[in-house]
Formats: sequence, structure tokens, C-alpha cells
Amino acid sequence: MHFLTIQNVLDEGSINGPTQDAKTAEVVRKVLERESSQLVVLNGDLISGYGTRADNATLYLDQVVAPIVKLGLPWATTYGNHDNEAYVRSTDILRREQEYENSLTRNMLPDHPQAGVSNYFLRVYPTSGNQDVPEVILWFFDSRGGGEPHDWVDDSVRIAFRLHELTDH
Repeated sequence: MHFLTIQNVLDEGSINGPTQDAKTAEVVRKVLERESSQLVVLNGDLISGYGTRADNATLYLDQVVAPIVKLGLPWATTYGNHDNEAYVRSTDILRREQEYENSLTRNMLPDHPQAGVSNYFLRVYPTSGNQDVPEVILWFFDSRGGGEPHDWVDDSVRIAFRLHELTDH
């Protein structure tokens, strides 16, 4: 299994969100051209949240994932502080992202909004050999940053993950 992780490619010195989001999409495209990945992990700050409006913020997500979609690759995301700013909400990004059939991003705790929206785990199975046992389990933690007054993982996430660990064998 070969997976690619892309994390926070924003230029922190810029407040021109749409320009930065186009640059993010270009970085994703260039990296995917050079790698032979079977899974892409997007580790937060997908879009800048600056220079966006509530009615167009998810369009920048479309721009960022376009190269991944074009290649038909599955991907999983956890959201960063820039994905939850004044004019963009991670709940809206998740809703939009789940419209894509190759998005593996989930909200394991939909009844706990204080926990954030991108807390989940993902079992990754080998492409050959014993496909009954995961090759790796990826854990995604949402620290609820950005426009939210939090920067830590909520206790409900720890409890839910522990419960899954104990009951899901």
C-alpha cells in the first residue's frame, strides 16, 4: 500500500484565499503526477478560509480535490483551523466532500458537534495477500480550530475511539 499525505500547503503570509487555494490544487496535481499512490490523505487546511464567502467556500474544496478525482483515487481528510473560519465551516466542507464517491472522510460523532466533524478511523487493507486484516489503521483527530474557540481533541472523541477499540475486534 502506498499512500500520500498532503498537509497545510497554505502560504500563511497571504490573505488571498482563492489564489492560495488554486496554488494548493496545483501542488496536489504536481505531487500526484510524480507519485503512484493508492490513497491520498489530506491533513487539514484544505482551503484558506480567507477571501471566501459562505456561498462559495465549498467550490474551493472542489478545486483542491479535482486532481484526485480526475485520477479516481480515494482520499480521506481531517480538517484544520483554516477549514473552519468565519466564512467557511468544516460541516459544510464535509457535506460537500461526501458528495464525491471516492471521499472516505467521515464524522464518527455526528451527535457531538463540540467534538468537531473529522474524527474517525480508517482501516486500510492490502491490495494483495490477506485482505481480511488491515495493513494499517489511520486515526483522524479534529482539534476544532479556526473560528471555533478550541484547539484540542474533545474527550468524547477519546471515549468513542476507545469504545471502538474495545468492541470492534
